[in-house]
Amino acid sequence: GNSLIKGFVSDSKGNALSDVEISIIGRTEKTLTTSGGTFFLGIKEYQNSSLRIRAFKNGYKSWNEYVDIPSENIIIRLEKN
Repeated sequence: GNSLIKGFVSDSKGNALSDVEISIIGRTEKTLTTSGGTFFLGIKEYQNSSLRIRAFKNGYKSWNEYVDIPSENIIIRLEKN
């Protein structure tokens, strides 16, 4: 089916991070976080009840975790390199 994931990305102090690339491992969907750190990503034609989400921004350690789909409150904290 089709679904949506939403969330928020911050640094280790809780400050919003913009322009973080949010993608799904093994799939083509991707988006960037807003200036307020939020993201929305539509997912089409998926089979699994969970997908592996990746968050990447230069200068920070890459993050990835399995997330239940749909999910509207994904909280991601990135640590500086």
